[in-house]
Amino acid sequence: SLQVEARTLAMLQGLLRQLHAACSRLVTGARALPGSVQQTAGQVRHGVEGVQASLARARSFHDLSDLVLAQSRETVTRAQLSIDELLEYVGQHAPIPWLVGP
Repeated sequence: SLQVEARTLAMLQGLLRQLHAACSRLVTGARALPGSVQQTAGQVRHGVEGVQASLARARSFHDLSDLVLAQSRETVTRAQLSIDELLEYVGQHAPIPWLVGP
């Protein structure tokens, strides 16, 4: 049971590292977009960093309080909505060759 918890927490931390890396690339790529889009990308990255900080302290599921889990779920949901908004904006305003590449 403890091994399963440790592996699951490690997997979650790994997924969050990947999500944070994607958010960082998104923030860098959004520099050419309007300020509101840049701000949204930054907020997404900041939220993911908060979830990472909470999970970094957890050594077991018991360490993850209901509050931390609820905040994490809200943060990930907001991140998904923000990413959807960013993708919609890029889809409507970016030239087709930029979207599909050469």
